Amino acid sequence: MSIATIENIKQLRAQLDAPYQDCVKALNANQNDIKQATQWLKDQGKAANRDAQTDAGAIGFHTDELGTTMVVVRCETDFVAINKDFIAMVDQLAKDIHDYKTNAGDGFRESVWTFKEAIKIGDSFSEYVGDGTSVASYMHHNRSRSAMVRYTGNNEEAARKIAMQVCAMRPSCVSVDDVDAVKYTQMMDKARQEARDAGKPEAIVDKIAEGKVKSVLKEFVLLEQPMFDDAKSSVGQFADKHGIRVISFTYVTL
Repeated sequence: MSIATIENIKQLRAQLDAPYQDCVKALNANQNDIKQATQWLKDQGKAANRDAQTDAGAIGFHTDELGTTMVVVRCETDFVAINKDFIAMVDQLAKDIHDYKTNAGDGFRESVWTFKEAIKIGDSFSEYVGDGTSVASYMHHNRSRSAMVRYTGNNEEAARKIAMQVCAMRPSCVSVDDVDAVKYTQMMDKARQEARDAGKPEAIVDKIAEGKVKSVLKEFVLLEQPMFDDAKSSVGQFADKHGIRVISFTYVTL
């Protein structure tokens, strides 16, 4: 006969990421005592504190001929984050999202309990090929950050190198054309004023401002940035040389 009360079941469910039936079992095994039932669930690997700090984690990754999907999954410790079974679990989640365009299924939720700590699914990002475009991707070795690049052309290796650039330099837009017009005007106005304050002749103020703004744009415009492994070549020059055109990119981080 069950001795678990509805009120305590609800309380356990509110405090812990534990399945309903496991909460019932825990309370029945511990005379309906919340504290003991909580410990029982944790000992069984069936619960995690919802409020636990999930500062570690890994990015799940799946790619095939149709495109690429990445999903952020956080956990409490680096010990779990680098566990091969945890990596396999988050990669399977990325595949499920990629294949079925859905969130975590029962299989993922059941796998979570084996790690005995809080695990939370973050955002997922998918890029599918189509309309004459392809997708190249790069994952940092520790799975803390990654990138996808949508491009046209027939050089996946070069596109993947640009994805590495995105991961390393974290630009915010592809080209100068993507820079907000108001922001660009403000940058130019500020640069002109600085040139005037420095006593530069009015005839060359615009040229000085353009040079200064171009230098600033290299900090956050992908195609203007120097390549991470060859500062003499911009990303735009690298793309042109290898016959590809960058359409968009996605940067993913924990």
